[in-house]
Amino acid sequence: MEILETLRIGNLDPKDADEMKKTDSSNPFSTDPIRHPALIVNNEKPFNAETPPLLLVDHFCTPNELFFVRNHLPVPQIDVEDHRLLIEGIGVKQPIELSVDDLKKNYQAVSVTSVIQCAGNRRADMNKYKKVQGLMWEGTAISNAKWTGVRLRVQFYYIINFSVLTSLISLMFIILGFADFSQPYGASIPFEKAISPETIIAYSMNDEDIPSDHGFPLRCVVPGEHMWAWTLFRSTINIPENVDKFELVVKATDR
Repeated sequence: MEILETLRIGNLDPKDADEMKKTDSSNPFSTDPIRHPALIVNNEKPFNAETPPLLLVDHFCTPNELFFVRNHLPVPQIDVEDHRLLIEGIGVKQPIELSVDDLKKNYQAVSVTSVIQCAGNRRADMNKYKKVQGLMWEGTAISNAKWTGVRLRVQFYYIINFSVLTSLISLMFIILGFADFSQPYGASIPFEKAISPETIIAYSMNDEDIPSDHGFPLRCVVPGEHMWAWTLFRSTINIPENVDKFELVVKATDR
């Protein structure tokens, strides 16, 4: 023990030890949230489920607990106090980091009510005619919500040199990496879409904090685009220098 004592580099805080006991290191999905039992599950790990058809039509805005769920990986555990939104890239005068609290206190809140749909919705029907790959969604990988946050273009007006962006084609989104931080999920949208008044960085869903299954603490809301553009757990907005007009910078699908 004396030899081991010379190699000791610190002590584990009892609070951290208690937290470790709550998780199963062999199961990366052990900290996923509890879901509503009415959801129609298409896949358990990662969790993917659609809204029951009869319940979907009961409400104009789909209740958060019945909102369809699309995950590629375990749901990350994010501390909202530590989370930062980084805006960087070509034309940015000075990279800026914003906390969720910064967004709520320093920018005008706007609300957008918009439907979101998985690009693979009704894939089960397609599979009847020709075999296709992917989850066999029926017809309710689609939901509607009131999203509240800040307009993305407001951030740009303060920190971007627009003279540098006259030929800019795309805006690249990169989100928080999940289990593998070297391979985060990302997507790009046209710059014109990014500065649309309806494109927002949302922190609220149906007047509540966004649930972890749907992007807590920040989600990009891009009405009119498939779900892959509505990236979750927003941590970085990057304006790339060499993105072709027809290129989509994505490392996964249907998010």
